[in-house]
Amino acid sequence: MLNGGGGHVLFGVTDDGDIVGQEGSDSTRQDIARELSQIEPQVVLDPEIVPVEGDRAVLVISVPGDRTGPYTYDGRSYVRQGPTTRQMEQETYEQRLVENRDPRRRWEACPASNIGVGDLDASEITRTINAATDRGRMWEPGTRDPEDLLRGLGLIRNGQVLNAAVVFFGEDRLFMPDYPQCLLRMARFRGTTKSEFEDNRQVRGNAFKLFQQAQRFLREHLPIASEVRPDEMEREDTPPLPAGGAPRGTGQCALPPRLRPPGRLHWHGYLR
Repeated sequence: MLNGGGGHVLFGVTDDGDIVGQEGSDSTRQDIARELSQIEPQVVLDPEIVPVEGDRAVLVISVPGDRTGPYTYDGRSYVRQGPTTRQMEQETYEQRLVENRDPRRRWEACPASNIGVGDLDASEITRTINAATDRGRMWEPGTRDPEDLLRGLGLIRNGQVLNAAVVFFGEDRLFMPDYPQCLLRMARFRGTTKSEFEDNRQVRGNAFKLFQQAQRFLREHLPIASEVRPDEMEREDTPPLPAGGAPRGTGQCALPPRLRPPGRLHWHGYLR
């Protein structure tokens, strides 16, 4: 599916479509992770657990299509054709390798499927342009028309919105199943293991929304030590991270250097 149009892999559903479920134990997820680790280039596809009857569940792996690839499993590349899977022909494999060296064919530079300018958050586009011009990062474009702004940013090509535009400015409803990297999971754990949660949230949205939600999560959970000195008019606050460290770390998580879909984003915090 990675080498084709994408799709969904369901564990706990028979070939006839009957939902029977299976145990969603840690060992099951470890087995799946072990199999996924044999895919090259490395890809992160986290299974989602959908509870069914009793203690059984269906495990769903959403595989976005139109990825750059080609991808291999255990050293071999495969393609899906209807209900069957076959090994990719060597000529096709080599041709895709050559094509994908072209930066214009990177995932973020590819047209978004069935998405137009009207599916993007126009207010976020305007805020981004205003912030950039206020800080001297770009010249005043002389317009606030969303399509003109996107064209000026290089996020529209031949009249089509690119995947990068969706990641930056897409509305929330666009991100599943084709944009699983636009899911941010944030957790604060009790102690130094992942066995007990203090807080656990997940947010879907564009990169700016994920950035804002991650910062909010940090502000809610990171303690700030304060000291009031007799000879000072204001108290002195000491955050647990260096000045600017949290925003930079959040930005690096929510805005990867390349927008190729690497998988979901995770924040982990431990309560000591």
